[in-house]
Amino acid sequence: MFGKIKFYKGDRGFGFIAAEDGKDIFFHISDVVGDHDPRILKKDTTCQFNKRVFVDRETGDAKVKAVDVKVL
Repeated sequence: MFGKIKFYKGDRGFGFIAAEDGKDIFFHISDVVGDHDPRILKKDTTCQFNKRVFVDRETGDAKVKAVDVKVL
């Protein structure tokens, strides 16, 4: 999938991607492929990513996060 960085909170190491389908997808800095320099994670930067579904251990809800995030 493709999307654009919606925001990145460098001091916490996470952010959200505005995906092509209109949904916001959570990502963590550890899921960024290659350079982990937070300066490349600026708002409206185009990126490519895969989605992974996981189960929240506290609530049991299925959630989605971005993995293999590549800044283009």
